[in-house]
Amino acid sequence: MQLDQQKTKARLITELGVSRRRIVELEEGERAAPNSVGELEESRRLSRGQFENSNDMLATFTLEGEITHVNQAVELTLGFTKEELIGNIS
Repeated sequence: MQLDQQKTKARLITELGVSRRRIVELEEGERAAPNSVGELEESRRLSRGQFENSNDMLATFTLEGEITHVNQAVELTLGFTKEELIGNIS
């Protein structure tokens, strides 16, 4: 009986140590998360800028072929506004 209790105590102590390390990892991840969100937003902003300012005509579509976004080059080249194009089926 004494030996079983010792094993159980040892197992609990080991599990407690593992749990504590995991808590520390999660807390560190939470502190890093705001930087990741900020970096993601910055990346999206830069990508959107490249899309909008490209000299090439660029557009995005749904799988059904509906136009969801066009850049300025599309408007200038085709003579239609974004509002006139978005929502139409290509």
